[in-house]
Amino acid sequence: MALALFTIEPRTKTNFNEAQQLLTALIDENPDDDYGIAATYYQARLLEAHADEPNRQSAISIYRQLLRDHPGHPVAEFAAPKLAFLLLYDDVPPETWEEHYAEFQALRPNLQTTAAQRDTLLVLADALLNLRQDKVRAFPHLKYCDDAGLINRIMRQSVVLIQLAESARALGLKTEAQHYYTRYLQDFSREAASEEIQRRLVALEKEMKL
Repeated sequence: MALALFTIEPRTKTNFNEAQQLLTALIDENPDDDYGIAATYYQARLLEAHADEPNRQSAISIYRQLLRDHPGHPVAEFAAPKLAFLLLYDDVPPETWEEHYAEFQALRPNLQTTAAQRDTLLVLADALLNLRQDKVRAFPHLKYCDDAGLINRIMRQSVVLIQLAESARALGLKTEAQHYYTRYLQDFSREAASEEIQRRLVALEKEMKL
């Protein structure tokens, strides 16, 4: 019932309050069973994305609590990429941003579900590329996901192949860049970016012959 109230349009204060009450009741009954853990996660989502005035700090606190108190639980681990996004795309000083990044570097080995590993690594990689132009640190995150076969959404796979190729090329890994460009053209030849990727591949292969 609480989840149904998330999707009712138009969103109203009444529906928000009712959803919050239902989730709180589940948490109060038993915060450590599957229902309580799920209710805690959706309480954070409610505060983050569905409130008239989103409460990001409360959502961050709840996501951290879930990951701390319920390691390895598949629903609790939904919190990892959500938390990563909130922290890494926050407007903070560079040193604070690095502390947040280090938090996820420490958390990553403890994530047990494939979805949490993949989605968290992709958030980290996107933030490094988009906010820090840091291909050095982004490349291994992307490569891990690709090598392990974790990316199963077609559109996301096409983006990751381009990110891998561009990062490898910037790092001087020309053979790897050639490999990723070629895979993109094999798998996504009809995509709008394919002509540009073909030009980049031709230019790279000319460089490799010098």
